[in-house]
Amino acid sequence: MTWNPQHDLAGRTALSSMTATGALTLATKLAVNERRPNGRDYGYPSGHTLDELALATSLHSSHGRKVSVPVSLMAGPVAFQRLDSGAHDLDDVLVGAAFGLIVSQQVHRERGLEFLGAEVTPFVDSDQGGGGVSLTW
Repeated sequence: MTWNPQHDLAGRTALSSMTATGALTLATKLAVNERRPNGRDYGYPSGHTLDELALATSLHSSHGRKVSVPVSLMAGPVAFQRLDSGAHDLDDVLVGAAFGLIVSQQVHRERGLEFLGAEVTPFVDSDQGGGGVSLTW
């Protein structure tokens, strides 16, 4: 949006990271289907904690500590809220945090995301007001 190649790369990589962590969260929740402390299904791992740490890691890789530290500090209250509300156990939150860090670091190391041999690229259609993910083989 700024026509700055560095910002464009940072944004695309952050969106790729969030896409990868979202897919991992969904796949893990469906495969494990652990009951939450509040009795609902699909508790493992904590997607909220995972997303928060993935975003912080993405911002750190692109913009450094000035941006990533404040976002990282928000992970604590997010994790506490998930525990306090009965939405997750401690292991759900810890595994979510680890997944977020690891996957986001890997996406940033590679500066992109591949899935089944296709390059995964988020896109925004400003003319139609939408967005999504494209797979390019």
